Amino acid sequence: MSINTKILSFLGAVTAAVCITTSPTLAQSGLEQAFGGLPALTVSDNSNGTATYSLSLQILMLMTALTVLPSLVLGMTSFTRVIIVLSLLRQAMGTQQTPPNQVLIAIAMFLTFFHHGTDLHGDLR
Repeated sequence: MSINTKILSFLGAVTAAVCITTSPTLAQSGLEQAFGGLPALTVSDNSNGTATYSLSLQILMLMTALTVLPSLVLGMTSFTRVIIVLSLLRQAMGTQQTPPNQVLIAIAMFLTFFHHGTDLHGDLR
């Protein structure tokens, strides 16, 4: 055995011994003593029937909404269909990047707003 493998096996044995003998409850009790417990995800019911959520739970709900909303907007509008048709048209004309993607997205957004404007305001006659 070379010296490197002896050192690595020794370090592995020491690490395993430390992991086996150290109890996770010691770390948790130390945190509870230092901070009085960490109420990360708590929901408190008020006397008037409403609930108060902890800050970390509020941030979790906000980040979830910010993650899901763009996919819902793209799924409920015609933007995706318009951008696909415009990119297929660009490929059919034989141009690789002549109208840049930013221009195609701007045109698709304009057409989406134009199309859905009649849904919001009724017929424009």
